[in-house]
Parts: sequence; structure tokens; C-alpha cells
Amino acid sequence: GVWRNIKNFHVRPAGGAYRTTNHIYKISFNQATVVSGSNFMNEDLYLNLVDFQSVLSGTLDEKL
Repeated sequence: GVWRNIKNFHVRPAGGAYRTTNHIYKISFNQATVVSGSNFMNEDLYLNLVDFQSVLSGTLDEKL
């Protein structure tokens, strides 16, 4: 993957019909959000994302 820096975003409770993570919070971009390249690289996976088919099918538990 590609590493990026993200500035000016919101952290909100994750929920709703299209859950993209089973984490209790999500990052929401807004008009002031800036995404830029990063020189930092690390092979550890920091995110716990769900597979795309689960998002499309709506099978994720909204209460997680």
C-alpha cells in the first residue's frame, strides 16, 4: 500500500448500513481535509477493515 498523511478530519462513531470497519469509530473527511504523501513507512497493519462484499451486502452488525 501507500502511506499518506491526513489532516483536518472528524472522528465519529461508526454505524449505519454501510459499515467499513468493525471498530467503534470512523474517520470522516470534510472540505478542509488534506491528504498528502508520507515519508514514514511501516509494514504493521494499523487498521481492521472488513471485506468489500460485507459492506455491499449490509451484513455487518451496526451495534459493534
